[in-house]
Amino acid sequence: MIEARSMQTEVSTDLLHVALVGPENNGKSTLCTTTPGVKLFLDYDQKRQVLSGKKDVYAVTLKNPGLGGFSIPDAAEEVLDILTGLETSLDLYNLKDKKGARLFPDVPEGTIVKNLIHDSMASLGKIMMDYELYCSSDLNRQIKIGQKLTINIPKNFDAWNAEMKAVENIVMRSFALPINVFCLFHERAEETADSSIEKPKFTGRVSLYPVRYKDLLLKYFTDIWRIKLTQVVNGSKVGLLPRVYVLPDLSHDNGTSMNLDAIEEPDITKMILKHKSRLPATQVSALQGPIASLAAKK
Repeated sequence: MIEARSMQTEVSTDLLHVALVGPENNGKSTLCTTTPGVKLFLDYDQKRQVLSGKKDVYAVTLKNPGLGGFSIPDAAEEVLDILTGLETSLDLYNLKDKKGARLFPDVPEGTIVKNLIHDSMASLGKIMMDYELYCSSDLNRQIKIGQKLTINIPKNFDAWNAEMKAVENIVMRSFALPINVFCLFHERAEETADSSIEKPKFTGRVSLYPVRYKDLLLKYFTDIWRIKLTQVVNGSKVGLLPRVYVLPDLSHDNGTSMNLDAIEEPDITKMILKHKSRLPATQVSALQGPIASLAAKK
């Protein structure tokens, strides 16, 4: 498919593809709830409770059955079914499970998804790996523990390649949708080239986890942000608050398509408004209506 457009009047925030990197429980999911419009979380971490009370937020938790080898780990199929449903209609009213039942029977028709959040990519990768190992004897090696427990583990690197291609396919299908897409990554300390399991060595920087997704996926994102709890001084009070790092620094190769400060408060709507306020006058005149509308929604 070819899509040709004049970019002179395009605005980078019209379609965001954001890789959000950060430690566990530092506010990645909460940050995504601040983007304008209806938000659909695909919850692979089974932590949707952190989204409680958030406006215009809907979550689908996807998980495989427990260990044992007797049940199909079908969460991978359910992820693909949801993507197929969104490709057919972005209206949550029409989104159904594989049995044809509406996933959100109480939402009114016309509840259009504007943001899709994959939370998190490490758990999505595990879902895809579990499914591939269950389905293909070419990829798995089975270990039986007693009479009731069978565990599938990767037989060779083909299993990892298959998982990465499956995740890449999901990301690219998501990007093909005319909506914002946020992919949430955990982080880990970056190791040096001569690091080993016996003698780990570190660069002092951080990298996304799983590390194998770095070269595979990051090149496709318009924005790479890092969020972490940061010591903030407010008058006489000092506390840890989440902050969004959008420009490269000594810790991580962040980047943004927007005109922002190096460190932002965790509010995507405000970040978008700040970017639009800094646009050249030729673009601002064409955006006065959308900017006013966005400010009103906030």
